[in-house]
Amino acid sequence: MGAQWSAVLRGDRIAATGPRLLRRLFALAPGQPRCKFCNAPYGGPLTLPFRLMGYRPSSKTPHVCLRCLEWAPEGGTIVPISILFADVRNYQKLQSLSKGEVPALVRRFYDLASRVLLRHEGVLGQIAGDQLMGLFVPGLSGRDYPHKAVAAAAELLEGVGYGTPDGPWIQIGIGIATGEEFCGNVGGGGFKDFTAVGEVTNAAAGLTGRAVAGEVLVDEATRAATPQFSFASGDTVMFKGASQPVDTHRLALEVPAVNADEPIAVLLRASVFAGLPSKVSASLRTRVHRRVFAAGAYLAREGEPAASMFVIERGLVRITHTSRHGRELVLRLLGPSDTFGEIGVLDAAGTRAASAIAVQPTSCVMISKDDILAALRSTPEFAIRMLALMVDRARQQDQDLADFAFLDVTGRIARKLLDLAGRHGEVVTGGVRIGLRLPQAELAAMVGASRENVNRSLGHLVTLGALSMEGGHITILDSDRLKSCTES
Repeated sequence: MGAQWSAVLRGDRIAATGPRLLRRLFALAPGQPRCKFCNAPYGGPLTLPFRLMGYRPSSKTPHVCLRCLEWAPEGGTIVPISILFADVRNYQKLQSLSKGEVPALVRRFYDLASRVLLRHEGVLGQIAGDQLMGLFVPGLSGRDYPHKAVAAAAELLEGVGYGTPDGPWIQIGIGIATGEEFCGNVGGGGFKDFTAVGEVTNAAAGLTGRAVAGEVLVDEATRAATPQFSFASGDTVMFKGASQPVDTHRLALEVPAVNADEPIAVLLRASVFAGLPSKVSASLRTRVHRRVFAAGAYLAREGEPAASMFVIERGLVRITHTSRHGRELVLRLLGPSDTFGEIGVLDAAGTRAASAIAVQPTSCVMISKDDILAALRSTPEFAIRMLALMVDRARQQDQDLADFAFLDVTGRIARKLLDLAGRHGEVVTGGVRIGLRLPQAELAAMVGASRENVNRSLGHLVTLGALSMEGGHITILDSDRLKSCTES
């Protein structure tokens, strides 16, 4: 069967035309669920003809039809392939859901992933607990199979809510690797499954493990094969069982900038850069550049090399630390003219101290580490401002530490709301409205508490008349009463 499998999966000869055409035709027929290999629907009132011809669920697994599993021959061949893994993250938030909500949420994710892979002509591979696998080969997905794998990953992130005002309804990380390895029907003891085995699968799984929530990591082969997409370079890693290191790249889910000023003008609006000597600012004019990010995209990731400092032009950025167990603590919310990344560029280790995530569509201006250091050496006034910025960061960290030590959850929430009102407040009738939508899960991550405790504390503050809540927005009605909650 090796020659036949090669013809079908590689798309070398006319043997591949039939299976691919059949998959496209079956995709047009309504009905769910459907076979992950041939796309034949075997659920719904119009699928009786399919079921009579053997396109019905296999007794081994409901994800593959009888014809594609029991009736298909074992075997496979070495083929070009792109492997996509998607993994559910952030179990801290899932644990706050009821027992019935968790499986419903995961089923919703699997259903979405199945439809996304179907649209991009990928084959749904293994489903293991909270992880799924997508296979893209030339004979079934077309010659642009790596492009379809990356496009499917981007659509999957969009489908779960990254880039929307409400944010994702489930947190996932995605890894994609491209190369050649064995693919086909494998198994034993009466069970077969269409899958792939080898270093490409191993690399894709490793990339998925390194990807944080809302991130797509790909290897060098995938990046080189998909010039239509924009990527940011990451680190080089050696995965267990691999024969050589893997260069990682992060998919940039960007949005276009509109009516933008020159990047140097944005840089000089930040207080730390304001007043730079004209000679210095002129030298930086062609060296600073702009990047734009969709909501939910990572601007920087904790622990990666720090090559630049950011000035926010528009949008909102969340600065976070994440524990080994996936628990997230939000350190700060930053808006226009705020800066971040200065600790990494000045640190001798040269690594990011925290992650930065776009809460809403965001554009930033970036200045390189080398240009920062050169400006510090040539401009004492800029060096003093940078030192003052670092002192302010240290003072804020001391205050946060004191709050965690001396204040209860209600006090920490009150302190955080007062701080947000000072930075993002809008004066309205009766009080100050915080100009950010603050879901309780987000606020819980900012004060290091569970969503249930935050819910109770907010209810208490509403009862006291200190604030009101509507549509995820909070309005401070009595700042003095709120401040009284912060007195330890």
